[in-house]
Amino acid sequence: MQDMTFIISAERAAAEIWETLGAAGVNVEASCTFPSTSGRVVRIVVADEQAADGKAALLNAGFSAVDQHEVIVAPIENQPGGLGRLAREVADTGAKLTTLYMAMGDRVVVSADDLDKVRALLGES
Repeated sequence: MQDMTFIISAERAAAEIWETLGAAGVNVEASCTFPSTSGRVVRIVVADEQAADGKAALLNAGFSAVDQHEVIVAPIENQPGGLGRLAREVADTGAKLTTLYMAMGDRVVVSADDLDKVRALLGES
């Protein structure tokens, strides 16, 4: 999966990003948004095969990409301590989490400085 990060000004709504992707036929697997000193940060996760189309649609709509990187979207136990267990297991591999946020369903978006270790931990190919 690909995580794309955009920063938008206060004049634009985050909804425009999601609407633009929907109009382009790009499915959003996960997303989060939060304020920063530069504007509103919007992170979007899309399937690898839709990343180029999604990025092109957003750039054509006047958004500018700040970052794009690979992430893993993994199942997580939706119960107390589930997130802590996953974070501990990642830490125990020696990888350092760089991104972690919830996705739709019982899934979590994970990125780390050594994604191969996280893939091995989660049994991802």
